[in-house]
Amino acid sequence: MTASAPWSPAGLSDVVLLDGPAQSYRGNVHRELKVMVTDQPYEITRRDATHLVPAGALVALHADEAHSGRPTESPPGRWRIICVPPAVVAEAAGGSGLRFDPPVVDDAGLAGLFAAVFDLMTQPVPAGERRQALVELVAALVPHSSDDLMGSGDAGPADAAVDKLRLHLEQNRSRNVSLDELADLVGMSKYRMVRACTARFGAAPHALHLQLRLDLARELIRRGHPLVDVALVTGFHDQPHFGRTFARAYGQTPSQYRAAWSGDDAPKRAVDVSEPL
Repeated sequence: MTASAPWSPAGLSDVVLLDGPAQSYRGNVHRELKVMVTDQPYEITRRDATHLVPAGALVALHADEAHSGRPTESPPGRWRIICVPPAVVAEAAGGSGLRFDPPVVDDAGLAGLFAAVFDLMTQPVPAGERRQALVELVAALVPHSSDDLMGSGDAGPADAAVDKLRLHLEQNRSRNVSLDELADLVGMSKYRMVRACTARFGAAPHALHLQLRLDLARELIRRGHPLVDVALVTGFHDQPHFGRTFARAYGQTPSQYRAAWSGDDAPKRAVDVSEPL
């Protein structure tokens, strides 16, 4: 069985779909809401807790929290994934993000809705119709979300500080960012900051920064940028280092990821590091 090939529906370049054999991955962090269904059991590990996903059950993996996954049977079954961009989540949830704990949503009706929306993404219908269906899917997930995985509906000072930290990491994906710099930025001790970041996002600042850089790398590859420029813009000192890190995270090299991509082609051009990314 060949690896899943990511692609975007025509007119919805910010939506990424996967359909193929389920794969193992480790320590993934992403900006999108990822909604997934597999036809065989699967395991999701997050915050040192492992969740068994029954065949056919829906999984909702919210943004900005590290998680790992693996098929529990061999050969692996098929997974179908919709990566929902933040703008669609905000539209569906009234401007707020969604968080899911546990990530397994035990609702056969929602799993059926997911299948219908995924199928619609492959049909020759107007992009607006597909987007509206996606908004409706996310809206149907809202009652299954939790406001705060830490048990409080109101973000406290530590939450605000690590949100500021995350934004700083995202805005500085082309260079290394030290813990001293981050601690000065948020006004916390390094120890407290690392604990707060791990509690909020499921990853310490360095690991979170690496995943944000790799997430940007995938986006730039999908947009057709040369791999050598992608490596530079995402803060790797050379292309081989970038390739090894990318392969460890996603199980395929940047070249293999680019070859598998079958979404709308973007013009291949050098990345202007002065552009906002």
